[in-house]
Amino acid sequence: MVYGGRSTNFCTNFKIVGYTLKSKENAVRIINLLVLWIAPLTITAQGYRYEVIDLTAKYGLNPIASFVDINNHGTMVGEDGEGRGIVIENGVLSVLERPKGALEYYAFAINDNGVILGQGRFGTGSTPQKSILWINGKAVVPDVSPAVGNLGQGPLNALNNKGIFGGYDAGTGLPILWSESKGVSYLNVPAGYRGGANGINDEGQLSGVLTDGIVQPRAFRWIGGAPENIHPAGYAQSRALAIAGNGDIGGYVTTSNAFHGGFWRGGTEFVDIGTLTPEDYTWFGDLNGQEQVVGQATVDGVFSAYFWERGTLHNLDALANPTASAHFVGASAINEFGQILAGGAYPSGAGAIFLLNPVPEPSGLVVLLAAVGATIWRGIKSPKARK
Repeated sequence: MVYGGRSTNFCTNFKIVGYTLKSKENAVRIINLLVLWIAPLTITAQGYRYEVIDLTAKYGLNPIASFVDINNHGTMVGEDGEGRGIVIENGVLSVLERPKGALEYYAFAINDNGVILGQGRFGTGSTPQKSILWINGKAVVPDVSPAVGNLGQGPLNALNNKGIFGGYDAGTGLPILWSESKGVSYLNVPAGYRGGANGINDEGQLSGVLTDGIVQPRAFRWIGGAPENIHPAGYAQSRALAIAGNGDIGGYVTTSNAFHGGFWRGGTEFVDIGTLTPEDYTWFGDLNGQEQVVGQATVDGVFSAYFWERGTLHNLDALANPTASAHFVGASAINEFGQILAGGAYPSGAGAIFLLNPVPEPSGLVVLLAAVGATIWRGIKSPKARK
């Protein structure tokens, strides 16, 4: 989206500088101007992949505030560090409406229609948490009975763009589906198994975790309502935490002595992303449909953020504009355009939450310049251009 906005202005820029395509000399001048205009971007892209925005500083947030999800419009949701849900939409920070009776509340997911999912605490002691929706800015506590939450979470864990939610009923220990029109339904599970659904895409495919209390937790997916054990051989445990629109499923596995993040390509073939350094760990944070994965890692025992793509695991610090001077300690979300939400800290120890926006890669800019040059040359060769 960022690159497209730049390229659509080529014709306007030509008009402003006053050149036409009536001669090879003018065409060469235009190309030279384009080289001067694009070159700084190319040089920048050679040094780093992401521009960094300190959301904590920009919006004057509490240092312990967090943003945990970003949709494909760049809208971000989270918690302000003071027990309130927050959203940044079109560059404007807003505190989400407090549900009636909620002592504290926060948001953790948002779909592309702007529907926000979160949870809140409505009582003290052993009172279970409840799920909360924000629709057009209004807080709604959905009726998900007979399903209930527990002390740590409400019953709804994930949503898609069609108004369908996946989750977990702490009362029965079973995974659920919920929609406003159909209410609660329970997902099929193998006999004796219990667990929850953690992800749902627009095709209605779900990802989750089940166990029978004897075997270690196993990653599962549901296609057409049928459960499928996708636990990869050779690992002690597996957990499926999110599912992309193309059916890729993100999660993590455990070995005898480590955690490894990864994803199931197409929902079945597990790709272990490994670790940044030997004998360390990676935990899954999020994935998109471009086979890009982000999360948290340890590097010689120090928490760090990672980005995985095309078989290569990167320390996110190495991909960011070095002027940010921040160390990222974990990444929680990535959207289809590659925007990343990450937590981190400065050398002073001050914590912050960051938005990382991808910058053009040199190869993409070279292709762009070549395409523009070819277009100009066709204009020179065209009889209409010579009139």
